[in-house]
Amino acid sequence: MPSLKDLIEFMTASSPVLAAVLISSLAILLAYHFELAVLTSLPTFVPGAAFITSVLTGSILMVSTIRGIANLFMKPFRRRQLAAAEQRDVDMLEDLPEPEAILLGWAAANNTQVFSAPYFNPYMKALVAKGLVIIPGGHHHSDDMPFYIPNHIWKAIRVEVKSAPPELTSQLREHRPFG
Repeated sequence: MPSLKDLIEFMTASSPVLAAVLISSLAILLAYHFELAVLTSLPTFVPGAAFITSVLTGSILMVSTIRGIANLFMKPFRRRQLAAAEQRDVDMLEDLPEPEAILLGWAAANNTQVFSAPYFNPYMKALVAKGLVIIPGGHHHSDDMPFYIPNHIWKAIRVEVKSAPPELTSQLREHRPFG
């Protein structure tokens, strides 16, 4: 028999299921209120169970509605916070140590937003710690770990590499940062 926690998790899984359970439990309560003869064959605990179900589903539906409305109003603020965080990341590029900047420049010069590198490379670990490079999910080998440069960082690096002198770009292309 499922526990109360299992039932609540089932009801919060989707709003249409939640609304259907609420409507059906309210229909049973209304039928008992108007003493419909159709319900005489149901056990005596059904009105109590329908009441508890309607209270639980109603409260869960109310909370999810309030949460959805709050998320809707908070969306512009989150967008501004995300833009500010992305700008901080781009501003951080100016203060990178030379080996880390060379790694990012090498990736941009070779037009590779996703590249593989040893996981234990200290410069890659520093870039990951700063949030300038991300390790995608999945199973990877530590000697050949994929790294992904986020889009906002990638765009800023590409602009810098395109504005760099051609000889610097060719040096970056020929650079072999991982041996």
